[in-house]
Amino acid sequence: MQSVMTRTATLRAPSGSMTDVFACARAQIYYNIKRKPLAQVKRESGCSHIINGYLFNGSFQPVGWTVIDGKVISRDAYQDWGISIGSDGKPQMLTDRGGSFLSGVPLLKNGAKLERSLTPDVARSAARTAVGWMPDGRICLWCDKTSLTREQLQNKLLGLGISDALMLDGGGSTQGRFPDGAVTSSRKVATLLLFWQEAEAAAPENPAMKWMIASDLHGSAFYCKKMIKAFERERADRLLLLGDLLYHGPRNDLPEGYAPKEVIPLLNGLKPALLCVRGNCDAEVDQMVLDFPILADYAVLPVGRRLVYATHGHVHNLKNLPPLAPGDVLLHGHTHIPAWTEFGKGNLYLNPGSVSIPKEGSAHSYMTLEGETFLWKTLEGEAYRELEL
Repeated sequence: MQSVMTRTATLRAPSGSMTDVFACARAQIYYNIKRKPLAQVKRESGCSHIINGYLFNGSFQPVGWTVIDGKVISRDAYQDWGISIGSDGKPQMLTDRGGSFLSGVPLLKNGAKLERSLTPDVARSAARTAVGWMPDGRICLWCDKTSLTREQLQNKLLGLGISDALMLDGGGSTQGRFPDGAVTSSRKVATLLLFWQEAEAAAPENPAMKWMIASDLHGSAFYCKKMIKAFERERADRLLLLGDLLYHGPRNDLPEGYAPKEVIPLLNGLKPALLCVRGNCDAEVDQMVLDFPILADYAVLPVGRRLVYATHGHVHNLKNLPPLAPGDVLLHGHTHIPAWTEFGKGNLYLNPGSVSIPKEGSAHSYMTLEGETFLWKTLEGEAYRELEL
């Protein structure tokens, strides 16, 4: 793989950009009907690169031609050029809509600019996503939050030596994930383009540990079983529990299926995978019946160049911070409300919400941490928030 530009892609870097040139083994058009975040689709599919697709309307229906394995999802008499993927899985810039096809705005063909009248919202200066083809057949993906007109984008792509190119959806839809980074957006998009790089290196011998993070179970056997099913479904390496395991607490209503005695063997069965911190509703008597430590005030997890300070939240929180370096993460439960908030000098406060007694209309939820990406999910596994450090 040859990187032709550097990128800057973090939660706080909406100006991020990435460009990558690589030999493509195959590609796929993905109709994102379940509105999954890119990180989830990339992880589930195993693709090396993923970018947003073409336009969609307010009803989350694709605009232009969208054809997947011969099935027409949407059509448009005006659109002609697009990404065509045949039975060999190789993406090409064609007008042939057989196999799979996704419309795009034509920018370049055989090294020459293509001029096409554009609607005002497409013609304006905006963040841009594009896919290009090098003369040797390699794919070039462009994902840039910098505002560019079509002509400016054409000139930049020509400067990279690209011969054919299509512009995809842009503005707030611009997003992508490459092997070396990501340009992120909170917007869910209707179509995605997935690419698998040729001759990819073998998986690292020591891949990043995957964590599932949950809090405030409060003695519900019903939701404990749901949490365990989620843990098994996630295939996570470890389960981090942020306190309040058995007792419901005097300020809370009894959760559904409140049965602390039933929860005890369920949690003890997870002993090798558990890391726990103490909640304000946890006591020494709880420790007597549980086979794993629960009375630590905090735990510290290294994630990249940051430290994640994990605690329950009744002692250390935004009003009473623990010792944090710039960029470190404060992770706690206690409030029963999911949270993702910036503070201090590049610091983050994160909260998975509650497994059994969510508050303020939030879902019964948990988080995952894989590499440097956090996901918030309902107990049914539906992702509703993504954050990359």
